[in-house]
Amino acid sequence: MKTLVKIVRKGVLSTLKAKINVSPQITSEAQARAAAKKIFFNVAKPGSKCIYMEDLLRFLREDEALKTMTLLQGGSECKEISKRTLKNWVINIFF
Repeated sequence: MKTLVKIVRKGVLSTLKAKINVSPQITSEAQARAAAKKIFFNVAKPGSKCIYMEDLLRFLREDEALKTMTLLQGGSECKEISKRTLKNWVINIFF
């Protein structure tokens, strides 16, 4: 709730809304698969078959990276996110 209040007070909400409206919408499973593939190749190191914690730490704070790993894998001691896991997660989110 505090975060929402900060967003509204600082005016970030309108900026975020503008970005969301400009971004393409995922309307099919094929688009969800393509989005997952794009995310994977942007986050994982070249040639890697999985996304590791250190890959996420390039984009997120440590606590956010840990939450992401837990969310995608379903456990607190997960060490990697496979392409398949990410693809299935993205598809399930949109459909």
